[in-house]
Amino acid sequence: MLLKPDEAMAELRVSRATLFKLLRPGASGEPAEIESFLIGPNARRIPRAAIEAYIARKLAGERPQRGAA
Repeated sequence: MLLKPDEAMAELRVSRATLFKLLRPGASGEPAEIESFLIGPNARRIPRAAIEAYIARKLAGERPQRGAA
């Protein structure tokens, strides 16, 4: 299932700024904390599985690995 940013914000209980920070890749080529994609020029979607993976990493105390697809 795909979520709109507002839906992902509600699920994570974070602000819009925090969500988009999590969606942004790192400056040194690190992957984004939460994967997302665009449909067209403005419709960002976040897979529910990406949110679940983020939560699982946080609970495990891990950060995403570089080069992981």
